[in-house]
Amino acid sequence: LNVDKAIPLEGEALAALAGKLARDEKGLDDYPEKLPAIPLFSDLDEESFAAVLRDLTLTRLAGDGVVINEWEQGNSFFLLARGHVEVRKKVGSESLVLARLNDGAVFGEMALVSNEPRSATVRALSHLELLELSRGDLERRAKELANVQKALRKFTRARMLNNLMALSTVFRTLPAAERHRLLDRFVSMDMSKGQVIIEEGKKGLGLFVVLRGDVEVKKKEGETLVPLALLREGDVFGEISLIKDTPTTATVIGGSDGELLYLSRSEFEDQVRQNPDLWKTLTGIGDERLAETSRLMSETGFLSDDEFVLL
Repeated sequence: LNVDKAIPLEGEALAALAGKLARDEKGLDDYPEKLPAIPLFSDLDEESFAAVLRDLTLTRLAGDGVVINEWEQGNSFFLLARGHVEVRKKVGSESLVLARLNDGAVFGEMALVSNEPRSATVRALSHLELLELSRGDLERRAKELANVQKALRKFTRARMLNNLMALSTVFRTLPAAERHRLLDRFVSMDMSKGQVIIEEGKKGLGLFVVLRGDVEVKKKEGETLVPLALLREGDVFGEISLIKDTPTTATVIGGSDGELLYLSRSEFEDQVRQNPDLWKTLTGIGDERLAETSRLMSETGFLSDDEFVLL
């Protein structure tokens, strides 16, 4: 535009001009002959990959901006064609860095697959050139892009496991090699909303970690179920009855459809014998949980100061 003769724009005219400038490829740097490896697309056949390319939309963003916000609804995923981003997740009062991603990385796929809000915030660390594929395109061409959806689910699960090791206190306090070794001993367990996972008064079955979804922890007092906690991705439960070798005195119920990782009692005993740091970590988690449970139950009037609840 000639600044001296520019006519102020607003409304649809301004939106149209912004869209035109955003799609303008003039001035873009030449791309390398060979693109970085993209794990998500490595499982696609040539036809499926071509279908993806047809539907990708180019977006350019200035540095130091937010690409996606944690908890907002996700309607697309992104391929980072050029630039650097940081992935952060809010855990209690902390903001944990899960990853720093560079050229060729994929992000935003988890909300697209699960239909749940974004699980982390992604912020630009430099100017970005992003390729975006929307939920609408996936749904509109579901049959043609079926292999893409299958690859997304596989890629998402791998990402969730990596996030778990970064988020969960059980894993993140261990050396990298120990994290993977321990994770290999867990088995996957589907969870449905309302499913009783741990029943009050029963022998502890094993150690559980929330991979996807959330669980509700409740204590029965007469005919009343008193809510104690809501546990989410990366949280562990079931450890206290294993460490103390006592029956459980709280109930854990699936708060949503999701997935748990489960380590049996015998596997747990074997793992803590091999790894004293794991025992120390779980004991610390258990002690904190006992103190918090005692406080909550005392406030509700269901528990005297010298009692406590075990999971």
